[in-house]
Amino acid sequence: MDTYIHQHGRLGDMILCNGLIRYLLRNKYKKNRIYIFCRSRHLKSVDFMYRDQKRVKLIPFNENPKLKDEKLLARYETDKARNIIEKVKLKKKINFIRIGFENYHKTKNLNPDKNFPWPCDIVFYKQFNIPFKYRFSKSYWKRDKKSEKRLFKKLVGINQPYAFVHDDKDRNFIIDDKNINSNLKIIKNDKKELIFNFGLILERAKEIHIMESSFRQVIEVLNTKNKKLYLYKGRSGEHAIDLYNKKTKKWIGTSKKWKIVKKNIDSNKQKKNIIDFFIFLISRLNQKIIYYLNL
Repeated sequence: MDTYIHQHGRLGDMILCNGLIRYLLRNKYKKNRIYIFCRSRHLKSVDFMYRDQKRVKLIPFNENPKLKDEKLLARYETDKARNIIEKVKLKKKINFIRIGFENYHKTKNLNPDKNFPWPCDIVFYKQFNIPFKYRFSKSYWKRDKKSEKRLFKKLVGINQPYAFVHDDKDRNFIIDDKNINSNLKIIKNDKKELIFNFGLILERAKEIHIMESSFRQVIEVLNTKNKKLYLYKGRSGEHAIDLYNKKTKKWIGTSKKWKIVKKNIDSNKQKKNIIDFFIFLISRLNQKIIYYLNL
C-alpha cells in the first residue's frame, strides 16, 4: 500500500524531516512507495535530497510563485493535497499522513514543561514517537562534491578566511555585521544556487551567521567543528523558540552549540508610518487575489 505524505511546505521543514522520512522508509514502509507533496519552488532541492531513494516520489503543488503568504500557501496546499488524495482513493487503498498541521499543537501539548516549549524540529518527530536523535543520525543526502567546489570557487574564490552570512534582504530580514569578525570576508547566500551545494562553503567558514531558516537545518548535519556559530532568533512565532533550556542546561532541537543573538532582524517592524501601513495592506490584498486566482 502506497503512502502519501503532506508536511509543512517550507524548505527548512522538508530538510528537518529528512531523517523522519528515511526512518519510515526503512522501518515502517519497507516495500511501499512514498509520495511527498512539495512546493514547486522547492522541487529541485527536495528531489536532490531524495535522489538516492527510488521509492520516494514527489508531487508538486504547482502553486503560483508569486504567492508568498504562508497562511494562504498552507490553505492552498491543504486543499490541493486533499483533492488529489480523494481522486487517488477512488483507484486504490493508500495511507495518508499529515506531518504537523492539525497534529502540531496536539503533539506540542504533550511536553510536560510548559515553560519551555518544544521547537517544531522536535514536534514533528514526537508525532510519530520517533527518537529525535534520528533527526541527525538518519538524515542523509548524497553530496555533489563537484558542484560544491564549483560554488566555493564562484563565491569564495581563493581560500581566504571568511564568514558565511544568511539573511534575506528581499524579505527585510537583515543581520547586523557588528558581531562578525571584521578581518573576515563576508560570503552570502546566492538564491540561484541549490542550498545543498553550500556544504563545502559552510564547512570551511570561520564563522557562520544565520537566521532561523533552511540553512540551519542543513548545518545541523555538517561538520562544523571549531566554527563559531551564530543563530539570530529575531524572527517571530515558532522561529523565536529557544533551543537552549536554561533549567536543564541542555540544547534541544539542535545538534550544535550556537551563540544565540536575540535581536530583531525584521526591518519591517521598524516601520510605523502611515505610508508603510498602506503598502502592507495593498500587499496583503495582492496576495489574496493571487491566491483566489490560483484555486
